[in-house]
Amino acid sequence: MLYYLASPYTLYPGGIEAAYRLACKASAELMRRGLSVFSPIAHTHGIAVHGGIDPKNHEFWLAADEPFMHVCDALIVLKGEGWQESKGIAREIAAFQKAGKPIWIIDPPDPERRTSLSWVPHWSVEIEP
Repeated sequence: MLYYLASPYTLYPGGIEAAYRLACKASAELMRRGLSVFSPIAHTHGIAVHGGIDPKNHEFWLAADEPFMHVCDALIVLKGEGWQESKGIAREIAAFQKAGKPIWIIDPPDPERRTSLSWVPHWSVEIEP
């Protein structure tokens, strides 16, 4: 299976660089657990920053990410700060709901914990159609 990782970006309290690091850490942890993950933030933040594309242009990035939403089998939503207010995450959830694909929500890494495996909880469906 191929998983699409949705995570906060524009509204993340620490800014977009911190949101990028959070997405990378979450992606790495999921990959260590054997999941194939596409994270639009981890995969395109560098392109935006170094390619001169506005990283906060929602319409541009959602259009660029749409083909990935179609090919991914399930959505994982990372509950980083600001995730519930994120317009991008709301649209990603809506796309996966419309496609009838599974959606899971996970907690972000806990900076107080030192073990990389302790932060990923059991999967639980928390989104209603």
